[in-house]
Amino acid sequence: MEKLIITAAICGAEVTKEQNPAVPYTVEEIVREAKSAVDAGAAIVHLHVREDDGTPTQSKARFKECIDAIYKVCPDVILIPSTGGAVGMTAEERLQPTELFPEMATLDCGTCNFGDEVFENTMPMMRDFGKRMLENNIKPEYECFEMGHLDTVLTMAKKGQVPGAPMQFNFVLGVPGCTPATVPNLCWLVNAIPAGSTWTATGIGRHAFTLAAPAIAMGGNVRVGFEDNLYLERGVLAKSNGELVAKVVRIAKELGRPIATSAEAREILGLKPLKFNYTMQKKGNKYGTHRVIEPKGVLPQPANKIDNNMDEIYDNEILIDVQTLNIDSASFTQIEQQAGGDKAKIAEIMMDIVAKQGKHRNPVTGSGGMLLGTVEKIGDALKGKIDLKEGDKIATLVSLSLTPLRIDKIKDIRPDIDQVDIDGKAILFESGIYAKIPADLPENLALSALDVAGAPAQTAKLVKPGDTVLIIGAGGKSGMLCCYEAKKRAGVTGKVIGLCHSQKSTERLQKLGFCDYVFSADATQPVPVMEKIEELTNGEMCDVTINNVNITDTEMTSILCTKNTGVVYFFSMATSFTKAALGAEGVGSDVTMIVGNGYTKGHAEITLQELRESEALRKIFTELYA
Repeated sequence: MEKLIITAAICGAEVTKEQNPAVPYTVEEIVREAKSAVDAGAAIVHLHVREDDGTPTQSKARFKECIDAIYKVCPDVILIPSTGGAVGMTAEERLQPTELFPEMATLDCGTCNFGDEVFENTMPMMRDFGKRMLENNIKPEYECFEMGHLDTVLTMAKKGQVPGAPMQFNFVLGVPGCTPATVPNLCWLVNAIPAGSTWTATGIGRHAFTLAAPAIAMGGNVRVGFEDNLYLERGVLAKSNGELVAKVVRIAKELGRPIATSAEAREILGLKPLKFNYTMQKKGNKYGTHRVIEPKGVLPQPANKIDNNMDEIYDNEILIDVQTLNIDSASFTQIEQQAGGDKAKIAEIMMDIVAKQGKHRNPVTGSGGMLLGTVEKIGDALKGKIDLKEGDKIATLVSLSLTPLRIDKIKDIRPDIDQVDIDGKAILFESGIYAKIPADLPENLALSALDVAGAPAQTAKLVKPGDTVLIIGAGGKSGMLCCYEAKKRAGVTGKVIGLCHSQKSTERLQKLGFCDYVFSADATQPVPVMEKIEELTNGEMCDVTINNVNITDTEMTSILCTKNTGVVYFFSMATSFTKAALGAEGVGSDVTMIVGNGYTKGHAEITLQELRESEALRKIFTELYA
C-alpha cells in the first residue's frame, strides 16, 4: 500500500471566524494555516482565498499573493487552487487561478444541491474548465459529490474534453443534499474508478474522521481542514488546521500507513518533480496566450483584452522600457481624424485604447504599429538563448495589436511621421521578432524604415535579374525602399516601373533615379493602369508586381498588370483576399499571389542595409520620416 497523502483544505469559501476564530482570511493568516498543516504532515494544501474581511474571492491577484507567500515558507508543498470558488460565482471568475499555471487545480464534476443553495456546474462549464486545464497543462483533482458526477467526468475524459489518465478523484461525502458519508457509498465510488487512478476521501463535518479511517485502510488518501470541519472532536474547536492534520496522522499510524511527503505525493500523483523555486518566473506560452484575459482560447492579437501588468514577467518574455510608438499609418490617420487633429485628444484616445485592451489595437482599423525601446529584463528561459542583453536598444517587428503595453505618459506626438514618444513598458513574447538598433543609424530613422521592412525584403526575395517589376505606391515609405531593392535585384537587364498617386511623389521618385519609368495614376482604376503598363512593356506585362498602397480596391490593377505565371505581392493591409482571388479567377489570370505577409527572414537587415547603401534614400527618409 502506498504512503498516505494528506490534503489540508485550510479555509474554504463558507466558514467564518464567528464559527471558529482560527479560520484564516488575510494572507498572513492563510500562510499561518498552510504552514501549520504542512508541518503536521500535509503534502497538499487545497486553497481558497478570501479578502481581508472574509469575503470569498477568485481574484487572480489575491491567489498569486497567497501562493507566493505560502511557497516562501513551504517551498515543496503541492498547492491545489480551487476553481469551485463560492456559490453564485461565474465560470470566468472561478477559472482565474488557472491563469497562474498551477500544477494542479480542482474541477467540480456536476451540479448539486449544496445545503439550501445550488452549486452549478453545467456541462458547458465543465467543458470550458477541462479545456483550460488541457491548455495550461494542469492536472485536475476531480471533485465528485455523487456517482453521477464520477460517471460524467469519465465520459468527458474518453471524449478528450478533460485530462485523462492518470486521474485523481476527491470524493466529497456528507454535504447536505448530496451523497451521505458512509463506507458503502465510498466503496461504491472507489470501485467505479479506472485502474491506475488515485483518490481522496473528504468527510464533511462530523464525518471528517469517521470517513478518514476507512479511506486510510482502503489505500486511499484523506482531506481534512477548516473548509470541511471546524472541530477536533465533538464540542472541541480545532485551534489550527495543523491539529486536524495531526489527528489524521495519528489514525494512520495506528493503522500502519506511513505519511507521504510532498515529493512522494508528486510521484504517486504522476506530477513532475518540483525542479524550481517558486520565486522563479512562471512559465509562459510561446505565443503569449498566458496574457490573454478575454476571450480565453485565442491568441493575443484577436483578444479583446490582454494582461499588461509589468510588475512581473514570465520566463519567456522580454520586458521593454518603451521610448517611441510608431503607429501604423492607417491607424494614426483614423485617430487623428477622430481627434480633429487635436494632439491632446489624440493622446486621450490612445490612452483609452491601451487602458481598455492592455495593448494598442485600433478598434476601427484593427491595426497597431511597432515600438522602439530598451531591453529592461529578459526572462530566465530566454537568457543566453537569444542575441539580446539587458540594455540593448531594439525595435519590435510585431504589431502593437498583440503586444502587452502600458502607457504611463505621452510625452510628444509627431503627426507628420506617425510617431508618439511615451513613458511606458511593453512585453515581447518568445515568438516575437525584433531588430537591434544599429549604432550607425539614428534611432528614429531606423524605426521608420523597420516599420515597413517586410516590403523591401519580399522584393529582394521575389525579384530576379532581368525581371520587369511594377511598384504600386512607389512614392511612399515602403514604395521607395521597394524601388531601390527591385532595381538592385533586377539589374541592368531588368526594368522597374513606379506608379505614384500624386505629382509630388512622382517628381520625388524620379529624382531618386531608382526607376526606369515613373508615372502618376489612380490605382483603383485597373484598366487605364493596365493599358499604360502594356505600353511600357510592349504588351509583355510585369514579372513581379509589388502593391504598397494602403487603400481598398487595388487588387485588379495589380493582377491585370502582371503576366501569367508572374507574382503579385500585396504588402497593403487594405488588400481583400476575396477580391484578389475572385478577381484573378474572373480574368483567367494564373498569377501567384502573396497577401499581407509582412515578415520574411532577414527583413530588418535588408531594409537597414538599403539606408546604408543609398545616400539619396537615407537623405529623403531623414527629411520625411526621422
